[in-house]
Amino acid sequence: MCGIAGILGALDETNRAALRSLSAAIEHRGPDSAGSWESKPDDRGHGCMLAHRRLSIIDLSTASDQPMSDPDERHTIVFNGEIYNFTELRAQLEHSGESFESAGDTEVMLRLLVRKGIDACPELRGMFALGLWNDDARQLTLVRDPHGIKPLYVCRNPDPNGNWSLVFASELRAIMA
Repeated sequence: MCGIAGILGALDETNRAALRSLSAAIEHRGPDSAGSWESKPDDRGHGCMLAHRRLSIIDLSTASDQPMSDPDERHTIVFNGEIYNFTELRAQLEHSGESFESAGDTEVMLRLLVRKGIDACPELRGMFALGLWNDDARQLTLVRDPHGIKPLYVCRNPDPNGNWSLVFASELRAIMA
């Protein structure tokens, strides 16, 4: 099942505690491992924090743990779901010169999104929700499968001067936590 969560805002202890609360609230979605990550801060000390709760299904090794970054550490992803055609996509990427550390679908999706951006989404067959941070653009992209099978809840802060601007998670109760 897996669970994902994230915060855009100040990279401070208040938001780190909030991310830990988000992650704890979705622990039941992924008992096999948990991970968190934060971007480099901008000049105001703001950035992106991501959390993942993993239910290991395809690749049982730690190579598929999340949040997962590309080799250049310019893009980081949290992903909940399954990409049914990931072996075909992997073969295409390998033919283009990519090599992989894991045997799972997350790394394939990450590499595809890094190469093609959001235009790669129609190539993904499956059920999924994801958050992808682009460190160069300082941009978070949130995506759900076309049928909305995997949940993704988003909350925007109505206070433009608040400590955070956006929170997302696989469950509403995580955001409420």
